[in-house]
Amino acid sequence: MSAMSYEMLLRLAFGLEHKRLLEPGKDPAGLAEAKFYNEDNTHLVKAASAYAMRIIYHHACTHKDLESRERKRIATYAARMAEIDNLREVGDHLADFIMTVVDRHYVPRDGRKSMTDFIREKETAAA
Repeated sequence: MSAMSYEMLLRLAFGLEHKRLLEPGKDPAGLAEAKFYNEDNTHLVKAASAYAMRIIYHHACTHKDLESRERKRIATYAARMAEIDNLREVGDHLADFIMTVVDRHYVPRDGRKSMTDFIREKETAAA
């Protein structure tokens, strides 16, 4: 689920202003595509993911009714990304963020139960 999680997180974050998922690769740096999720680009994946997490954090704090404890919990995700050393851990961290932050505070408009379900369906279709 890692490459698709990466792409969908960026597409969600950069699409929040437009109230829709951005098209693949249409973020300002052109990194919102699963093809960038590889060991050679770990530094880019970490930076883009941390920035997307921070965008989602800022959006949630300004548009959602979050308790202080929840704000702090969400804020730790972007900071933790800097400490991660390998792509497998990045993928685990992305999956955790999507399941515990995105799935909880952002429901896809197409009626699916969660972003996690949406990602799994896209991966199944691509296989």
